[in-house]
Amino acid sequence: MAKRAKKDGVDVLLEKQKKAARDAVKAPKQAKAAKPPKAAKAGKGHNQPDEDQRRALFLNDLAKRKRLLEAKDAAVAALRNHAKSVKADGNHTIKQLDIAIRMQTPDGEAAVRELIAGHITAAKWIGSPIGTQFAFDLDDRTPAVDRARDEGKQASMQNQPCKPGYDPSTPQYAAYMEGYQEDQVRIASGIKPLDDDEGGDGEDDGDPDDETESSGWGKSRERDPARPLDS
Repeated sequence: MAKRAKKDGVDVLLEKQKKAARDAVKAPKQAKAAKPPKAAKAGKGHNQPDEDQRRALFLNDLAKRKRLLEAKDAAVAALRNHAKSVKADGNHTIKQLDIAIRMQTPDGEAAVRELIAGHITAAKWIGSPIGTQFAFDLDDRTPAVDRARDEGKQASMQNQPCKPGYDPSTPQYAAYMEGYQEDQVRIASGIKPLDDDEGGDGEDDGDPDDETESSGWGKSRERDPARPLDS
């Protein structure tokens, strides 16, 4: 087998020229885009409020705190005066009002029902007549019409507008209106509810801080009759 002839100078020159032509045809690579410089990290205390800003924030909160405390003191004083008025009237007690407020929510009413049932059960177990004289039915059997009439009376007694929550075509609507108008007649005849005497002279100032807890009924200065005597 004949050996390949050595390339002479002409062949080498031709190959170099072809390689140079091929390299010239290739598209040059795009240079990488330069990355933007990183932002300098904020030093300690950078963008912090200055002394005047901190002082202004303090004084703003100081004024707000002062207003809230003044409102609290005024509310406590009003509660004490109202308690004196209630005691002077003698029609009901603060404890009864607190129970009524509690029962105006479903959870509160359920809690009061459970408490009353527990008292009656305890009286029954010790042989007290209280345990047998009272029937405790959890189901409200009041007719819807009677309940609507009472709602109308309550609205009038509380100086609320006459706004029955019933459709005008229902008997409950008519009953609500009857109850509301019935109490309006009472008011027009001069038989009005007792007015609150904010400056009553009763001894009980109604201070909630001086009251004690009594058998789950809320705070009261009166002794709970269901609680045994100390001696």
